[in-house]
Amino acid sequence: MNVRGEVLLPLDEAAVARVAGELDRHGVESVAIGLLHAYVNPHHERRIRDIVARDLEAAGIACPLFLMTSGGGMTTLATALRFPIRLVESGPSGGAGLPRRGGCGRNRGRGRNEATSEYRVDRVNLIG
Repeated sequence: MNVRGEVLLPLDEAAVARVAGELDRHGVESVAIGLLHAYVNPHHERRIRDIVARDLEAAGIACPLFLMTSGGGMTTLATALRFPIRLVESGPSGGAGLPRRGGCGRNRGRGRNEATSEYRVDRVNLIG
């Protein structure tokens, strides 16, 4: 996928299935799938997820889904749906707010480096 979500190369599903088939043999305990520009077009990322989950289930391996929270912990999909605010600074976007000290966010991502006890999303004060 390019930045506009246009397919540059078709997904090689056979290659994905081969890799998925090797996971258990190599003792892999967890799998994360994240493709560049999937935010624009998630088709390849979702298809890889489906192939990996299918192959692992066929091998008798459960595939629970966990998401990373803003605090660096893990949560279930059910909890994330109930409390989506807990995911705001997780994943690739979380790095812009690091490092943290004493629970205070840092505004490094916007060229400032002052500590704050406030937390805002879409210009709405959520904590502080």
